[in-house]
Amino acid sequence: MDLVRGSPYWPAASENAVKEGLTEDRTRSHAKGSETSCIAGGNHRRLYMKYRQTDTPPVAAAKASFSTSTAYRFEKDRRLPSQKKGARGRRRPDPLAGVFETEVVPMLKAAPGVRAVAIFEEMLRRHPELGAGIRRTLERRIRAWRAIHGEEQEVVKEGT
Repeated sequence: MDLVRGSPYWPAASENAVKEGLTEDRTRSHAKGSETSCIAGGNHRRLYMKYRQTDTPPVAAAKASFSTSTAYRFEKDRRLPSQKKGARGRRRPDPLAGVFETEVVPMLKAAPGVRAVAIFEEMLRRHPELGAGIRRTLERRIRAWRAIHGEEQEVVKEGT
């Protein structure tokens, strides 16, 4: 089934398009100067709010080129995405809170080349209550510490 202009499967111009003087092939994103054409800079919300002053959420959403469910999500919480997100914080208590600064950091300073797995095994020997689940946490924490406080890495410049 091909979409041929004039065929029964070709979408007819909407009432808005007729009011604005747009023809069938200009009702899509080809409408130069139309507000519903490729909205630059993510101004769908602004356009939706403009249409929302006079129309219902589904109609305003259709005019602003997004779904009805998105419109109802906007209605539910009108804050901008940049205003919604805050700092996430930890989901559970830090298992290395009392151990990292007091025991792991001195080990890293004393032996900068020691592997994270060796430190992990030593921590399990000293603190059996920690458990095997903290291995990756410890490795990440050691990698972050070395990136900030570790010895300088040699810079290798290729192609000279």
